[in-house]
Amino acid sequence: ELGDLESEVKNMENKLLKINTILSSINLCDLPIMEHLENRQIILENLKEMKELVGMMEQCKETLGIPQEAICTVEVFTKIQQLSVELTHLQEVTTQQNTMLQLPP
Repeated sequence: ELGDLESEVKNMENKLLKINTILSSINLCDLPIMEHLENRQIILENLKEMKELVGMMEQCKETLGIPQEAICTVEVFTKIQQLSVELTHLQEVTTQQNTMLQLPP
């Protein structure tokens, strides 16, 4: 089960790299504003799903039978905590970009 968690964390890290690239390379001239807004909505939906998955992963800690004091030494659980923080940050950035894109020119 720990291997499954590690695999899923790696998958999420790759998705977050792509999302970061999209959010940081906003060039308003390349697409219509509505398409940018739709893309941000899709990103928000993906981030919400990933947050739910991170929550489920955190619950798995208890079922693995690893002693509480050893949890912090298992790298995958440290990464899960980092993912949670990054997901929250990306949700905020995406929401801010949505707000900015909706402002009249």
